[in-house]
Amino acid sequence: MCKHLVIQQLSKSWCAFVKNIYSVKENRETVTKVLQRMTHQQLAGAFECYSGHVDTVQEQRERVQRTMARWRTLGVKKVFDCWLDYIEITIEERAEEAKA
Repeated sequence: MCKHLVIQQLSKSWCAFVKNIYSVKENRETVTKVLQRMTHQQLAGAFECYSGHVDTVQEQRERVQRTMARWRTLGVKKVFDCWLDYIEITIEERAEEAKA
């Protein structure tokens, strides 16, 4: 009778141990899935930010190229040179007024 009781207790203990192992395995799998999902979301967010930055840089480069192309035209260059001459004359006049 005692032997039968010991075997029954061992069987129950073994079943509890196996159930515990399966539970730990299932919890570990759940945690792994959640962490993978979170990592995927963070990676997707980082890539979205990077992609937006690249788009912004490209737009800025295009804007600078258009502006530089306008500045390279002869008419704009002449107007800019005239403006620089005007500034130089104005500075000289102020310097003469300050001396007097």
